[in-house]
Amino acid sequence: PDELSMLGDKDLIKELNKKLVEDPKYPLPEGYKKHEDKQIELKYEMPTFPGVDQKYNHCMEVLDDVIHQALGVHIIEPISEYKTVLKARPVIIKPKLQPQFLNYDPHKPKKLPNLREREPSSDGKSKAAPRKKVFTEVKPKLNSGMKLLVANYGKPERMHVQEVAEVLEEVLQAVDQGKKEIGGRHRLGPGNIFNKALEMRMASQKEEKKQKDESEKKRKLRQQVLSKQIKAQEEKKSKEKAEKDEEEKKAKEKKATQQKKRAERLEKEKKEKEAKIKEFTEAKKEKKKEEKEKKDAEKATEDEKKKKEVGTFL
Repeated sequence: PDELSMLGDKDLIKELNKKLVEDPKYPLPEGYKKHEDKQIELKYEMPTFPGVDQKYNHCMEVLDDVIHQALGVHIIEPISEYKTVLKARPVIIKPKLQPQFLNYDPHKPKKLPNLREREPSSDGKSKAAPRKKVFTEVKPKLNSGMKLLVANYGKPERMHVQEVAEVLEEVLQAVDQGKKEIGGRHRLGPGNIFNKALEMRMASQKEEKKQKDESEKKRKLRQQVLSKQIKAQEEKKSKEKAEKDEEEKKAKEKKATQQKKRAERLEKEKKEKEAKIKEFTEAKKEKKKEEKEKKDAEKATEDEKKKKEVGTFL
């Protein structure tokens, strides 16, 4: 940054003038001085006339205020007063002239410098040296508070502090814009003329970046919607699976209960059949035994009867 441009900064001078209005003893930074400036101040007040009551003057002043607030005009003729106001002005030290400029003759023909000096080539012929392009960086604009802080430093440190403040401003702008790094500064060509081709390219890059950011935002939004839908489907499937597993578990428990009851019924029927068979077998054995005893008793009776008949016959 140029020291003269820093001293002549209008925003900084306005901020210093505000400080002087608040406190005339405010110490100005190095490179500035206090200057008394006379300003005309208009007051809309009624002058005092002999024989006129002061209440009339107060009423006229109140009426003037009401009309000015409503219509923007005054009905009282203004009274001008000169007021001394302190203002800040930069102290510019004129550079000393070099010895070659002391005997300057304006009528002497000027010799224009050769902007493209000739350089000897390998074959002995001279060739024009390439033109040097001078570019000016577009620096970030500091606010009045930051400029005032920079101006409070001394002249030897002010240039360095100005550069640090500009870098800090770029960092804050990058943070506000959500960037992860600070981009390069724009450059102006000779005469502070902006390159149209570079401007178009930067505009196209900005538009591409904007479209890319919008597409990325849409992609993230679509991904969020899809992830929510997939999550809802998974929750639905897991819920259905849990319900199905619960139903299968209940069915298995019901089937196991039925099988257990059936097994108990079959076991009971089996025991009943075995008991009936056993009872039938025992009854049959008892019947056979009784029949056998009856037959044996009848046979014994017949034998006894035969014996008696044989004994009678003999």
